[in-house]
Amino acid sequence: MQKVKTKKKMLFIIATVVIIGVVFILATRGRSEGEGELPSISVMPLTQRPLVDSISASGGVRSMETTNVFSSQTGIIQQLAANVGDSVSVGDALAVLDDTTLRNQIRQAENNLLSSYGSLDSSHLNARAAFENARSALERQTLAYNTQRSDLENGTSSQILTMENAASNAFVAWENAVNELSRRESDHESNLRLFEAGAISRSDLDTSAEALRVVQNTVNTTSAAYDTATIDLNAARASQTSQVEATRLDLEAARINYNNAARTLDQFRSGTTSALTTHENQIISLEMLHQQLEDSVITSPVNGVITDRTAVVGGSATGILFVIEDTKDLYVTMRVREHNLSRIFIGQRAIVTVDAAGSRIFNGEVIYISPRAVTQPGDTSVEFEVRVRIFDVDDSLVRIGMNASANIIVDSRDDAFAVFYDAIVNVPDEGSFIYVLSNGIVGRVPVTTGMRTDMFMEVMGESLTEGMVVISNPSLVEVGQVIDEDRLISPRTFIPPSSGDMHQGAQGAGGQMMIQGGGQGGGTAVRISN
Repeated sequence: MQKVKTKKKMLFIIATVVIIGVVFILATRGRSEGEGELPSISVMPLTQRPLVDSISASGGVRSMETTNVFSSQTGIIQQLAANVGDSVSVGDALAVLDDTTLRNQIRQAENNLLSSYGSLDSSHLNARAAFENARSALERQTLAYNTQRSDLENGTSSQILTMENAASNAFVAWENAVNELSRRESDHESNLRLFEAGAISRSDLDTSAEALRVVQNTVNTTSAAYDTATIDLNAARASQTSQVEATRLDLEAARINYNNAARTLDQFRSGTTSALTTHENQIISLEMLHQQLEDSVITSPVNGVITDRTAVVGGSATGILFVIEDTKDLYVTMRVREHNLSRIFIGQRAIVTVDAAGSRIFNGEVIYISPRAVTQPGDTSVEFEVRVRIFDVDDSLVRIGMNASANIIVDSRDDAFAVFYDAIVNVPDEGSFIYVLSNGIVGRVPVTTGMRTDMFMEVMGESLTEGMVVISNPSLVEVGQVIDEDRLISPRTFIPPSSGDMHQGAQGAGGQMMIQGGGQGGGTAVRISN
């Protein structure tokens, strides 16, 4: 009987424990399901970082100088002297045309010209030479007369300018002496009255008179110098006028000589028109043939590298035969949306990267903005062509046609406090604030905003300190709230290097970041793991 009671008692205890456990579990589950997990608080250290506001676009690498080489002659290409990839200089041979027919024509033309000399007598050749000499003399004399007359009329002759300057200086010296004389005369008259009144001594009066005499001599001297300078100036002007007149007479004589030589040549032409015309036409034809022979060698008009060739041996020399480009002076051509165009100007600094060059960065400069859109009319995405010149090109890494990107720098800061856009709270009639965490307690700090980039906004304020823990999702907290350390996470810790916003600070995924407590009262370090 005792054993039965003991067994019942044990079953009752076990049942009681089970019921209590079930109730606890149900109560706990109900509370957990009712309350839910608390949201995480994103924090980041306030750090001074370089900020860059830029306009980014991609495009292709082009040459600043591209030259298409044609042939001025039609014919068959006999030989190629250069190929794609060759560096060439001005005058280097690129290809040679078959010139067999041209050389035969030149030999025949030279024989015809020699035979035509017999049709012209020496008198006619002398008349032609006399006419050419007279024409040259007339041109020289006309230039000399026009130059001298212009100098005389405009007063630009060096001799006249020297004389005028001397006369002007002499006049100024005389004028100064006259003014000084007037002052000395006034002083002497005043001293004379003082002497008569017994206010000064005879010695003082004599000193005044001597000073007056010295100035009077200076006036006489400067007056004579001015007269001499004026005479010299007038003489120089008269001399130049005489020279101009003499040159005019020489010009008239040269014109008469030219007219006589022209009449003499016309007389010979009227008697030998046929022979003269034939002879001159033969000279012109021979010169043209020689020019064609010279043009049968196609040469490079510029320095550069051959990037394309359509010329082939045996083919016709028509169309574009070679393309020569400067491979060291390159630019990136790209398209920019219309809303960004107002922030771009010629000469603006840019950073260029080329896909094939890896992480290598090149400095650049905006050199061209298209005056009209490059998209089709009616296209909702209106774009304009912008070209950025690349400096310090390494042609082993950067080549024409490669894909490239350019960041056109609109604004930049070397060191600025910056936070994510969401971290800034704007309160009407109060201003802008950021929420910070110090010793686990939420506070807010007033800020003013500055430059913005794709990811960050510059903040400024007297209360900002390096390392201050900024809450990136302030909508989840209130001022004075105590935040448990387990709720803290690091927001958006991975930032692509191309963003230009952060050069240091947050590390890539899988790393760790130390956030030092700052702001009011300092605080302990909080380690956030990703």
